[in-house]
Amino acid sequence: SSILPLVSAMMSKDFINENLYAKRVCEIMGIESNSTFLIMIMVGVIIVFVIKELYMLLLNYVQYRFIYNGQVKTTSELFDAFMHREYEFFLNSNYNYISKIVRHDVADEYNLLLCIVKFFTEAVVFLILSILLFVIDTKIALVVVCLMAVVMAIILGVVKPIMKKSGDTARKHIVLADKW
Repeated sequence: SSILPLVSAMMSKDFINENLYAKRVCEIMGIESNSTFLIMIMVGVIIVFVIKELYMLLLNYVQYRFIYNGQVKTTSELFDAFMHREYEFFLNSNYNYISKIVRHDVADEYNLLLCIVKFFTEAVVFLILSILLFVIDTKIALVVVCLMAVVMAIILGVVKPIMKKSGDTARKHIVLADKW
């Protein structure tokens, strides 16, 4: 959304007079030339990108810290629970099964939770950008929606079956490894 004004300003020789919003911004800031306004937009885009990246860095840090702290705590509690079991429990138990629960199942559950958190984060960002794009330019928004529909069709039609087959194969190998 920040690049659209930049491209529009670069394409027009007299963008300040053609765009009502640009004209108001220039009046407020005392800008008289198109090139000065173009430089101001470029600096603005750079600032927006830097702020966005800092925000994404903070967001990822908080998400990963929440997920992995929970994973470590759950794994530790589960390990303690197994360590406090009676000796007879271990005589009749499969070591691979216990190891799989403590090491892999907990990690898999927290990875799923991380995916869910990331999905909702991306969904909110997508929704906000979609609304902004429809407000700025409906035609471009419709083109983006069509492109997204094509990408989703490819993902659902091609990638999803491949991933499902790969997941089924991985589950079969895990079951076979547990039997050893």
